[in-house]
Amino acid sequence: GKTGDLIIKNAGAFQQGGDGHIVDLQYIVGATGELTGATGAIRASGAFDFANGVGESDYEGTICLP
Repeated sequence: GKTGDLIIKNAGAFQQGGDGHIVDLQYIVGATGELTGATGAIRASGAFDFANGVGESDYEGTICLP
């Protein structure tokens, strides 16, 4: 595998009541090391139980390496 860090910019929203649905879109805006030049986006969606401090999310997206 390659080493380095992805630098992202994200925007998300969550529902405090009910099932605590969350969604977050993360865009790759930079990278370091062997990941330099990477592009792509990742979407996280799931739910968070605020009363118990636990949650679960699924991640889907594409990371393109040069």
